[in-house]
Amino acid sequence: MHRIHDDGSLSTEPLQWIQTEPHAHSIQTDRSNRFAFVPHTLPTNAIYQFRFDEQTGSLTPNDPPKVDHGSPEGPRHFAFHPTLDIFYAVNEDNSTVSAFHFDSQRGTLSPFQLVGTLPEDFQDKSFTAEIKVTPDGRHLYASNRGHDSLALFAVQMDGTLVARGHFPTEPTPRFFDLDPSGRFLLSAGQNTGRLAVYRIDRDTGTLEPLSTHPVGAAPLWILFVQQRSE
Repeated sequence: MHRIHDDGSLSTEPLQWIQTEPHAHSIQTDRSNRFAFVPHTLPTNAIYQFRFDEQTGSLTPNDPPKVDHGSPEGPRHFAFHPTLDIFYAVNEDNSTVSAFHFDSQRGTLSPFQLVGTLPEDFQDKSFTAEIKVTPDGRHLYASNRGHDSLALFAVQMDGTLVARGHFPTEPTPRFFDLDPSGRFLLSAGQNTGRLAVYRIDRDTGTLEPLSTHPVGAAPLWILFVQQRSE
C-alpha cells in the first residue's frame, strides 16, 4: 500500500506490506471502498478478504480471512455486478467463472454457482484471463487463452449466469475491457500484437467485429482514460 501525493507520485516506502501466499493475482475494493479482495491462482486457490480504511490506507484481514473454492479452480481476476451484491471471479486453472453472494455489511463472499467458459467439445489446453460485466449488468464476458475466444454469459435477475456462446478473438487474449459507455469491447492479443474492437449488442450481448489495430509486441493491458474538463 502506497500513498498518492498531490502531484500523482507514490510514496517511496510502502505504508503497509502484507504477506499472503503464492500467486496473488489482482486486487480491487468494492463499491463502498470498505472491503478489498485478492484472488490467488493455484496452488493457493483462494480469495483473500480484507477490510480497507480509506483514511489511513490500511488493510486488515476480514473474518474469515479467505474463501477457498474446494476444487482446483485458481481464481485470477474478478468483477462486481453494478447493482446487485454479486461478485464474479474468473478462474485461470480450470477455465470457469464463480459467482458469489457478497455480504455488503460484513464484506464476505459465499459461492453459489460455478460455470465453464469453454465449449463442451473443446479438449485442448486453455486458461482464462479476464472478466468484465457490462454497465447495465445484463452480460458478462470472460477470455479464454488457448481457445482464443471471449465467452458470453447472460446475467439473470438473481445474478446467476447462463452461457450464450463464444466469439473468436486475437490469440492469447490476456486482457480485454469495455469502454465506459458499455457499447464496445476491446481485446488485446498477446501473441499477435493486435487489438480487436467489437460492437456490443445491448439486447443479446453478442459481439460484432469492427476492426483490428497493431499496437506493438505482447500487449498486456487496456486502460480507458476520461479527460476531465477544467
